[in-house]
Amino acid sequence: MTLPDVLRHQQKFQTIADQNGGTRAAGTPGYDASAQYVYRELRKAGYYVEYQPFEFPFFQEFSPAELEQISPDPTTYDLVDDFATMTFSGSGEVTAPTQGCRRHHPAVARAGFHQRMRGR
Repeated sequence: MTLPDVLRHQQKFQTIADQNGGTRAAGTPGYDASAQYVYRELRKAGYYVEYQPFEFPFFQEFSPAELEQISPDPTTYDLVDDFATMTFSGSGEVTAPTQGCRRHHPAVARAGFHQRMRGR
């Protein structure tokens, strides 16, 4: 395989990603399109090709997560700066009282929690 061949395949994979929301990750349409491309290319080269289905854990976030504090001071938190969705999180709404942590608890001090949360 020559460098131009590699670059041609690389460009095809990028085009597939661009046409599928920027991803070719397993479980997405971009993955399926990539697998079809590889299948066709290998068949053209004379290989015997077959798909082998397998199961794997998959998580996809369908809408941005939201986090709000409703009292005592209503606050809307930013998804990028203030929190992140944990992989394999379930969906839904939760309203519950929160429990503060003691400022001088050794585990809190070791984790640097208050330094990271300063001003929030």
